[in-house]
Amino acid sequence: MQSLIEEAKGRGEKEMVLEVIEQNTAGVKLYEKVGFIKVRRLVGYKLDTNLAQAAVPGGGDAALSSDIEEIDIRDLARQVTYHGMKDLPWQLSGTTIMQHTPPSRAFRLNDAYCLISNPDATDISISSVLVKARSRGAGLSTVLLRALFAKFPNKVWHVSPIYPEEMGFIFEHVGMERESLSQWQMSRVL
Repeated sequence: MQSLIEEAKGRGEKEMVLEVIEQNTAGVKLYEKVGFIKVRRLVGYKLDTNLAQAAVPGGGDAALSSDIEEIDIRDLARQVTYHGMKDLPWQLSGTTIMQHTPPSRAFRLNDAYCLISNPDATDISISSVLVKARSRGAGLSTVLLRALFAKFPNKVWHVSPIYPEEMGFIFEHVGMERESLSQWQMSRVL
């Protein structure tokens, strides 16, 4: 770790940021020992719509699923770069989203956007959720996710533990359950 820190300093980097599985106590201790501090917890969620359709708050809305517009993944990446939180974990950044290719697909409903893995699979991962800054707080992410659940029914939906804990309400409002695995986002000033 010290070698990596020195290399980064030599390149003129100002900060190192990493994620480590919270339950990996040895890894967390190692990073803390070399000066990293915990910035925030990253969490994941899961929902099996085969089992939980009746339990999804508001249910699946088939009418809304017809209003969803499929968009180019690069368009979503640009929106995340412009409207996303500036300190998003790297996995949620516009640069990373730009690397996704089909069969992943991006969708839009009004000012809400979402990137999912192959919707033809039994299990679908949600790789990005974004609401433009001007429309935050209006519940658009909930409407979009419910519409996606209706458009692609009888699936198991996953959210990897890469989302800041403060964004968890997005997934909780649609009935997703928090997974036990989590990560720490950690930072070290160089």
